[in-house]
Amino acid sequence: MIKTLKTISAAATLCGFASMNAQVGINNSSPKATVDITARTPVGVSNPNLKDGILIPNVDRARAQAMGNNSSPAVPESTMIYVNNITTGTATGSAINISAPGYYYFDPAALPSPGIWQALRPTNVDLYGFQVKIPPHNQYAADFSNHSVSTYDNDNWWVISKTSVNTTGGQPARMTIIYEYQGSALNITNLYPQLTAGNNSSYPDVYTANIISIANTGAGKTRLTVSVVRAESLSNWQGIFYLNALFARKIN
Repeated sequence: MIKTLKTISAAATLCGFASMNAQVGINNSSPKATVDITARTPVGVSNPNLKDGILIPNVDRARAQAMGNNSSPAVPESTMIYVNNITTGTATGSAINISAPGYYYFDPAALPSPGIWQALRPTNVDLYGFQVKIPPHNQYAADFSNHSVSTYDNDNWWVISKTSVNTTGGQPARMTIIYEYQGSALNITNLYPQLTAGNNSSYPDVYTANIISIANTGAGKTRLTVSVVRAESLSNWQGIFYLNALFARKIN
């Protein structure tokens, strides 16, 4: 009870001081701005158990999304939060840009209405890199569908299916592969994907890779369909190779 009364008394004193002076000083008596905070221990290594700093409200993505989507009343411009969990909610509506834990501020001028949470970052581009596997050609490993083979899963991306085409008529061997991301569906708005085929020390082949499509499914997953062609030879390939992917997404 004593602690509660002290808290109420301190808050009342602070509010009274603010109403009279229009400026608040914390750990100082001469505030130089609307709120002027001085660290209790600004230098040195003493008293590390005393933590200086400002703790921004922590919420999960679902909470941020619910607040941002609500227009009665709308979130005030420049409201700041820290999103600590993106496994809840979805990257849609006001949370379209919430793809990673971090600091976000509310921008009511951005669409969709009534506004969106914008990330505090030094750039307007989100980068996401990963590596998936290119399975052996059908001559050496049977084609499959519906993720009936899990051998080639990598970096949280499953190989859902592979369809091989044999070399014929002077055309090189190729393969169509469907990958599926096992996390929450990615935000693919304003997405600029890039692919580079890696190598394998046992099989020094050369490949080119092109994106056929990238889309989110009704099951809340992101699927990437890729065409891979052998470049230095017409032969079917035997080894497992790597495909390096970089997704660059322009943020509003």
